[in-house]
Amino acid sequence: TVRAMLRSLPRIWFIALALLAPPGATRAAAEPAMLHSLVRYVDGLEAFGFTGQIVIAEGDSLLLARAMGSADGKRRPVGSSTAFAAGSITKSVTAALIMRLVSEKRFTLDTPLARLLPGVPDDKAALTPRQLLSHTAGLPEDAEGVFERDARETVLRTTLAVPLVRPPGTRFGYSNAGFQLLAAIAEQATGIPYPRLADSLLLAPSRMRESGVGSAFARSRPDAATGRNEWLVRGSFRDWRQPWAGSGAGDLVTTAHDLWSWARTIQGAGPLPPEQLDSLTARRADVNAGLFYGFGLWLIQRADSSDLVSIGGDISGYHAGIWLERRPPWRIVAITSAGERWGRRLPVSTAQRALWLILNRRNLELPPEPVHWPIERMEALAGSWTLAPS
Repeated sequence: TVRAMLRSLPRIWFIALALLAPPGATRAAAEPAMLHSLVRYVDGLEAFGFTGQIVIAEGDSLLLARAMGSADGKRRPVGSSTAFAAGSITKSVTAALIMRLVSEKRFTLDTPLARLLPGVPDDKAALTPRQLLSHTAGLPEDAEGVFERDARETVLRTTLAVPLVRPPGTRFGYSNAGFQLLAAIAEQATGIPYPRLADSLLLAPSRMRESGVGSAFARSRPDAATGRNEWLVRGSFRDWRQPWAGSGAGDLVTTAHDLWSWARTIQGAGPLPPEQLDSLTARRADVNAGLFYGFGLWLIQRADSSDLVSIGGDISGYHAGIWLERRPPWRIVAITSAGERWGRRLPVSTAQRALWLILNRRNLELPPEPVHWPIERMEALAGSWTLAPS
């Protein structure tokens, strides 16, 4: 019935802090006005159709955690453990994994690719992990001819065969293909599959209990949000059929709460020592005015010349992002969403920027306050309506 359908509409709800906060975490003593503005803005996001999760924190102090919208485009609400695809946030995990292996002296950042993988052709023999990590190896964005059902050996053979699009080491050129090679380097150096390596060395020690990489992990998630854009509901990441394609570049599945945990690792509260974090967040490639790339993450220059760390990912039907700073008060905004970044709806990046400004105590015009009509008043509008000829 109409009444039953209306009562089933998802509503914004606070996630219980005791369930979300990591051990020892406490709610920050933040200004009431700032918290009110955050809540007011997030309330407006649901009214504009946002579907996903938002976590805002200062270090281990949780300020706000919300889940909103429908996980399947119908009636199942998004919860705190509903999983989303995080796209290229995977690259920051791969970069951290490579730095761990470098610290173990498995190889160096400047070891030639020909010594790290078999079958490397002459034009790519001198490429290095340093170049692959900073998107300066000269590889195309994606290797033409790689398909999601391809086995590991086929993906690598095809990727290594594609022509370089620019001389190595000359300039920035974003490359998913390069990060797939980095995943293969990690596997070759350890003899362990990339998903197991990422989980044992990084995700589990970072307390990312709802996260994993690879299609097998994706299919194991019972509470999965379906991807969508403004035109249609797409399939879920649980439908991925990728034996190996996408490894290291874009197959992370996670929640906003776990992205908070990953942000804390980048801030120094996880398994990575300071020298590795400094390597990840150093400016490696000058992309354009005020924007740089480190290893697996972006760096936005701020007015005081410090860098805001930005880690984001888009994959068909999904967008996720983290903004964080590496110094006190350790601010973090983490978002997962079903909805792509480049759509006619309110872009997730716009919402993330607005929440960051509010968190930084900047004045911001807030959206109109949503009005929740009683069920009876909504039911009175249900039915057939006829437009006048004019």
